[in-house]
Amino acid sequence: MSALSKAVDELVKVSGDFSSLDVQTYTGKISAVSRDDKGKIQWPELSKGAFDEANVELTILLASSFKVDGDAEIFIAETGVTEQAQMAHDAAVKSGVALRSEILSFFKSKIV
Repeated sequence: MSALSKAVDELVKVSGDFSSLDVQTYTGKISAVSRDDKGKIQWPELSKGAFDEANVELTILLASSFKVDGDAEIFIAETGVTEQAQMAHDAAVKSGVALRSEILSFFKSKIV
C-alpha cells in the first residue's frame, strides 16, 4: 500500500473529528487531576467527571460547536464570562479552524 493510500485511510478514520469543532471554556477549581503514565492531564476524564467528582468543581462559561455544513450552537453563561475567558475561547476556536483547514489542505495537495 502506498504512503498516499495509507494517509487517505487514516484521514477517513479520523474524518468524524473533522465534521465538527467543539470548544468548551470552563472556570472553577480542580484539587486533584487524573494523569497518564507520562504525567499528562487526562482531559476527557476530567470533563466527563467534572460535575460529579468531589475533587473537581467546574462551570461551563462558553461552549461552541461548529458543524461542517456551517451550522453552529453557542452557549454563553449568564454570569462569570470575563474578557480573558472570552479571548481564550475565541483563540481556541480560531486555532481549531486553522488546524482543520491546514490538515485538509495538506491531504488535498497529496490527492490532486
